[in-house]
Amino acid sequence: MPKVALNARYVETIKPEDTRVDYWDTDTVGLCLRVTPNGVKTWAIKYRVGGGRTGRQRRFNLGRFPEMKLADARERARKLFVRITDGYDPSADREAKRAGDDVQAFAGRWIDHLREKGRAKADSWERTLQNDVLPIIGRMKPAEVKRQHVRQIMDRMKKRGVTIQTNRTFEIVRAMFRWIGREYDDVITADPTFGMQKPFDERARERLVTDDELRAIWKALDSVREVKGRSRAGNEFTASKALVTEPVCLTIKLLILTGQRSSEVTQARAAEINLEASTWALPAERTKASRQHVIPLSGKAAELVSRAIELGGGSEWLFPAPFKIRKKGDGAISSTAPNHALRRVLKVAGVENVTIHDFRRLAASGIARLGFGGDVIGAVLNHAGKGVTAKHYNRHKYEMEKRRALEAWAGEVARLVGEAPAGNVVPIRGGQ
Repeated sequence: MPKVALNARYVETIKPEDTRVDYWDTDTVGLCLRVTPNGVKTWAIKYRVGGGRTGRQRRFNLGRFPEMKLADARERARKLFVRITDGYDPSADREAKRAGDDVQAFAGRWIDHLREKGRAKADSWERTLQNDVLPIIGRMKPAEVKRQHVRQIMDRMKKRGVTIQTNRTFEIVRAMFRWIGREYDDVITADPTFGMQKPFDERARERLVTDDELRAIWKALDSVREVKGRSRAGNEFTASKALVTEPVCLTIKLLILTGQRSSEVTQARAAEINLEASTWALPAERTKASRQHVIPLSGKAAELVSRAIELGGGSEWLFPAPFKIRKKGDGAISSTAPNHALRRVLKVAGVENVTIHDFRRLAASGIARLGFGGDVIGAVLNHAGKGVTAKHYNRHKYEMEKRRALEAWAGEVARLVGEAPAGNVVPIRGGQ
């Protein structure tokens, strides 16, 4: 535990060790900077309750660097030490406040924590908590939540016929309570999800959308804004209200053409798009692999993106949420919007048992059918490479190969859905 005359430069450049290290400030006695092996830097003070050498020693975290600078940490520490001399115990005060907080308050802190770490799904997880979790346990204290309450959340979703999302919700609840236990060990003594299993078994889907189904779905996406049918009385009618909005239709088509994840497309920002270079640059914090991913845009994909930007009316989001939702502070459409819309599209198309994620498999299989190899397909999907060579030595970005693969796939889709003559697209070998 070294004592150091801390300065701004030293604090900024200090390197993490194999174990956590406390650097004690010689300028403000009792103030330290703790640096963990993963590089997290936290300001804290150490003091004794009741004063003197016999008082119980306690530690109180002030905040993290760089959000809290050295000067701010020193000022906060000095003010607290003055109050501690008068008998104030900041740790006891914080614990008392936490003890009065309900699950909703801790859920808000957890979501803020996820956003600070750049977790791409923070927004969708927040919606899941608000829709399915907090209505049941939001007003309870974390220590009051038991296994029966978690089951109540799951049972409520089961009654709606939800399966996979029920599993995802269980995982979100479990992750939240584990975080509360790690960060606030004085708040709960046991994780209410401990020993519980996901409500439903999951097996990897093998469903592959056929050429005929793709054609029907694509045609339905073009027609859902004017759907003809028959009323219960048998009279023909034309729906006056769109079943699916145009931005969501564009989203689904982009998912088919690019093979990317639903949350990556729905949460896309206009600034990520470069129409001159025909690229879409996903920042590392928005990808599952936590690395930047550049997606070359085929001619058709660029056309769809241009239309989305036009419809967005200057929004920072490629697919902005409807105005009534944006007023609540949620800028982009929900990552689940394409799933809900697809159910309506499938009814019009006369196709069953297709999910949004199946389009990712469709794109991968279609690109393989056109002769491209696994490395190129993995690069298109932004899959992490396996093995020592892929992880540590192969730094090739496959930019040219990805562009050729996605252009070829877009051409194949156009041929299949009747937007290009059947002989226009020639299968391209990945290595040529």
